Amino acid sequence: MSASFAVRPRTDDDLPACASVLAGVQARDGYPVDDIADPAGFLTPPGLLGAWVAASADGSVAGHVALSEPSPSYAPALLWSRESGEPLDRLGVLGRLFVAPAARGSGLGARLVAAVVDECARLGRRPLLDVVVKDAAAVRLYDRLGWTRFGTVTLRFPSGPVDAHCYVDLR
Repeated sequence: MSASFAVRPRTDDDLPACASVLAGVQARDGYPVDDIADPAGFLTPPGLLGAWVAASADGSVAGHVALSEPSPSYAPALLWSRESGEPLDRLGVLGRLFVAPAARGSGLGARLVAAVVDECARLGRRPLLDVVVKDAAAVRLYDRLGWTRFGTVTLRFPSGPVDAHCYVDLR
């Protein structure tokens, strides 16, 4: 992909393009872990605080990220809250981050993460996330961006349990 991309808030009109990119990412990388019957629903989780896309001037979408409130049972948030004393309502969960394979290496992942970090700062929330242990490229991204790994949890999916590293941005 040679076009330049701007990170901007996602609109409902972006959802079909996001779903298409997500399908390609899942076929290549196995993210998300399980098949998604309803991509628009997956991209719009409960407690959504915001979502952003990396899009070209012609509307082509090359990446996506979302920010949500943690659910009361979200293991990484519970672990961080126990360790730090920060209440769940002061946390924001970065998720649904993906970049089209053809656009990787262009810094879009870091720019999408920055959109969530900026929004968390605006909302007075601490950003955190989980990344499946096998997703080495994602682990490298968060390590390179200076996120702090504070534990590993086992997440339950329909296909079975998966270990995930927990990260928080302490900056």
